[in-house]
Amino acid sequence: MPRRRSLIAQMYGARHKAKLQRQKLEDQASRAWAEEERKASAQAAREAAQQRREEERAAPSSAPVSVTAVCSDAGSRIARLAAAASPVAAAGI
Repeated sequence: MPRRRSLIAQMYGARHKAKLQRQKLEDQASRAWAEEERKASAQAAREAAQQRREEERAAPSSAPVSVTAVCSDAGSRIARLAAAASPVAAAGI
């Protein structure tokens, strides 16, 4: 004949099970809250970066860029392309 658990043991088991369930739900809520916070933080960072890029595009450059500087930075290929596209080079002068 199987042994029956006492009423106190049954109550303790139910209480323990409810406590574990409550902890599990609290952990899930905590993880969901943290995920929402991460998403909001990432969205704010993206918006700030976008705003900064828009401000950089709208602001005029403080230092003028010369054609020679661009050609020397980018290498001789750009210089050859610029020379080939000039009307003087096309005329062979």
